[in-house]
Amino acid sequence: MKNSIVFIILIFVNIGYIISRDFPKQKICFSVGANYNFFIGSFNKLPNVPNCCPEFSFGKGLGFNSNLSYRHIVQDKIWVGGKIGLITLDAEFRKEEPTFIITPQGLEEGSFEHLLRANLSNVFIQPFVEINLYKNLFFSFGLDFGYLFKNSFYQKETIIKPYGYGTFLDSLGNDSGKRYRNEYNGTIPNLIKNQNFVTIGLSYDLPLNKHTTLLLRPDVFFRYPFTNLVRDIKWRVSSLGGNLSLVFAPKAKAPKKRLKEQRIERDTIKIISKNISQETIQIGKENFEYSEIEYDDYIIELTKIKIIDTLLIPKTYILEGNVVAVGLDENGNEIPNPRFLIEEIVSNKLVPLLPYIFFEEGSSEIPKKYKLFDSFESAKNFNISELFYEGTIDIYHHILNIIGQRMRIYTDADLTLVGCNSDFGIERTNINLSKQRAIAIKEYLINVWGIAPHRIKIEARNLPEKPSIPTTEPEKC
Repeated sequence: MKNSIVFIILIFVNIGYIISRDFPKQKICFSVGANYNFFIGSFNKLPNVPNCCPEFSFGKGLGFNSNLSYRHIVQDKIWVGGKIGLITLDAEFRKEEPTFIITPQGLEEGSFEHLLRANLSNVFIQPFVEINLYKNLFFSFGLDFGYLFKNSFYQKETIIKPYGYGTFLDSLGNDSGKRYRNEYNGTIPNLIKNQNFVTIGLSYDLPLNKHTTLLLRPDVFFRYPFTNLVRDIKWRVSSLGGNLSLVFAPKAKAPKKRLKEQRIERDTIKIISKNISQETIQIGKENFEYSEIEYDDYIIELTKIKIIDTLLIPKTYILEGNVVAVGLDENGNEIPNPRFLIEEIVSNKLVPLLPYIFFEEGSSEIPKKYKLFDSFESAKNFNISELFYEGTIDIYHHILNIIGQRMRIYTDADLTLVGCNSDFGIERTNINLSKQRAIAIKEYLINVWGIAPHRIKIEARNLPEKPSIPTTEPEKC
């Protein structure tokens, strides 16, 4: 780490020398973004942590990052700079292992799932070189010298197949009654906290003002590690991510060139006169106006010469007449003041809607097939009349918005939500799942449609009062 710090200090000393040589173009960036992390490994357990996994080889996860950077131009299209930032390298391994499980029906094929999740936070400093490839498109190459100031892990082995059968034995060979084992959490043992990466990226500058001193910069990057995460274990983490940066690019003010320009603006006014027999033009007098127009690199001293000519047009006389409109009755007789009959047809449409919301198995999240708004601002523009020409299924997918709008219209109305489950498999007797499903719908009506919580009551049960498929006939599912 000390060698890394010395290297970075030398980089910034050189940058200071470059600045002193009067290269005025510079950029200061603040960036935030997200990254997709990849775990590449070849090990079966952490040091001194029991685990029965055959091998952890590939994992993935999401993280976020932010950084503050500074860059300076050293010659045409080449910049150097440095940044300091924070990136989270969270990801997890999941390994499925086939096995055999003893069930009441005998020996069946099953599976274990080995889970190893790591939460890592890395602070880093990075010297880099940036090349202007084309117009506002840049390619960058940098070396990250990082330190893992936060690390933790969680692991667990679970029987995932067959569903509802199978438990592990404890250390004495007795039935533990649990479908999981080797559950541990804590800090990662033998962690190598100093982590170094090579980073490449592409970015594009979007000007936010006419002087291009304020820019918006989207970019993508890829980080590849030099070292393993744990000593004597093959385990590395790479990241593919993107950022959005606000860039301040002050420019040195230099004397602007002054250019002289002369413009002639000529206009003509028309006057109708009854004292002439043919068109006549009278040339106007020249009027001078002086002004300065300032641009980024120069100033124009503008002289405008305005001339207004007069075009005299002889007056012409037009024969005028009156037009009278009449109507005709059924017999062809003229009607001096006809009346128009306007017919208006009102059409109604009735659509039966199921008073049910169907959830995915084992889930309390409202499925994406239902049309949902993310805020009251977007929901208030909902107009049920716009669904007139939609099909029954498309209208049903708006059921929560129809209920929300009507509860806002009928303020005395109350609503009772009854959460249910299939009472089969992983949902058997799961009253809490039923309640969470009802709560999910209630929160949507409260948060998006602004319905008062006391107007919505919640009940929970296993099967609905009138289930569509009896639990005694699961083969119909």
